[in-house]
Amino acid sequence: MDSDGYDRFTGPEQHNNQLWQKIVFYQASG
Repeated sequence: MDSDGYDRFTGPEQHNNQLWQKIVFYQASG
């Protein structure tokens, strides 16, 4: 999933959460 997918899932309200989820996903993927 790309950053865009997460942005739609979390939304603009949880901008900080989006970054955290992105990092977690990246680590899990790698």
